[in-house]
Amino acid sequence: MSEYGGVNTAAEKLFKSPSTISHALSKLQGSLGIALFEQQGRKLYLTEQGTTLLKQARVLLDEKQTFINIAQHLQKDHRGEIALAVDAICPHDLLLSALRDFAEQFPLCQIKLHEGVLSGAEEQLLNGQADICVSYRVPQGFLGEKLIDIPFVPVVHACHPLAHESSISSRTLMAQRQVVISDSGSQGEVDSGWLKATQRWSVSSMHTAIEIINSGMAFGWIPRHLINRELDSGELIRLQLKSGGAKSGSLFMTLADESCTMSQALAGMLKSRMTAID
Repeated sequence: MSEYGGVNTAAEKLFKSPSTISHALSKLQGSLGIALFEQQGRKLYLTEQGTTLLKQARVLLDEKQTFINIAQHLQKDHRGEIALAVDAICPHDLLLSALRDFAEQFPLCQIKLHEGVLSGAEEQLLNGQADICVSYRVPQGFLGEKLIDIPFVPVVHACHPLAHESSISSRTLMAQRQVVISDSGSQGEVDSGWLKATQRWSVSSMHTAIEIINSGMAFGWIPRHLINRELDSGELIRLQLKSGGAKSGSLFMTLADESCTMSQALAGMLKSRMTAID
């Protein structure tokens, strides 16, 4: 009302009759028990109480619209949860940044996150348990796209016998104990960088592999972004190999249903965050 300066102008803007506006105004003030407007000449102005209530009403209307937008998204996709399967080498900082972006746009949508190793993530997609899969390959029968290359480096603890040797041969390396990450898929068909070392320790998580290497008991190939701090401090040493001292693994993203709006939204956020690692 104060925006329009009077009942007649407000009625024209709102396509209502002046009597309807006046009646609604009287009813509202009566139900609240306070005066919202005061007459000054031919114009109506908000009272102090009316100004306070208007500010709060605008907040409530904004919240209502947000709620309606969320409900429309949920109605369109007929779901309130996205199942995401990712490989353990996926950089957590980039993953969490994408999830934070998604939470801001879809605050009521639940995320079910599964972390697998090698075929473990893609198996979730093949079994119908994942809407989005970030894995080391595109599952058979699906179309996917490459997200990022993950550099791996061969490392040992600073106290390991090979820590300060140069030009290490494959024969020398094979005589050492190696820790490898076992495939979390039900078939367990993929080996993660095993060099046919005489002693092979298989573990189920990258975190455990790093702990074993930190203990000085074995060497292993580890994604560089997971051990940057230890490499910078000198706690872990990158092995100086005669050949094959660098390798990388790629991560690909696959959607179970490309028509799902929320899956597309999360996939877009993952893609925008998954930039190359130095």
